[in-house]
Amino acid sequence: MSLFVSLVRFRTLINRFTNNFSGLQLEASSYAAVQFSAVYAVLTVPCIYLIGSTGQVIDIKLGRIESKSLVDWIKKSGFGPVNNVNSTAASNISENELHDDTEQAFRSDMIEPSVSSMSETQIRSCERPLEERIERAYQLIQTQIQRKEEEISKKSVEAEIKRREVGKAMNEFKVKNLDLS
Repeated sequence: MSLFVSLVRFRTLINRFTNNFSGLQLEASSYAAVQFSAVYAVLTVPCIYLIGSTGQVIDIKLGRIESKSLVDWIKKSGFGPVNNVNSTAASNISENELHDDTEQAFRSDMIEPSVSSMSETQIRSCERPLEERIERAYQLIQTQIQRKEEEISKKSVEAEIKRREVGKAMNEFKVKNLDLS
């Protein structure tokens, strides 16, 4: 059993500690990472983003993070447990709960620095106006939809060509059989 946070465990920890921000755990080549990169700059994956209620990136952790480190990181980011959760109960999470359900194990040296290590360009790209980010995401979604429609159309044409070739071959076979009779 790994000490690193699984996606299910990650959501549970984020929900337990606050409702003032969202947490995203991005994996390489995942659909979520592709969508997320349209709105925010993705530095490296795997990574974890803490995003405030206004959509602004609060903090970023690169690489994998252990469950205990995740809890400490959330607390250091200025967010304590939500009001409806007893703070002692939140801080007394059992070791079993902190363990990941998956069997993926990654070295702890992959846990890397947070936002403070971001370059000036990366910080500026995170601070683009919300309307601009929404427009960019919309354009990417439209491009994806168009690509899928083109692919479906191409497959349809190929299927029709194949159907006609099979029909033609059958007719030739029938004619050949009639000639032999």
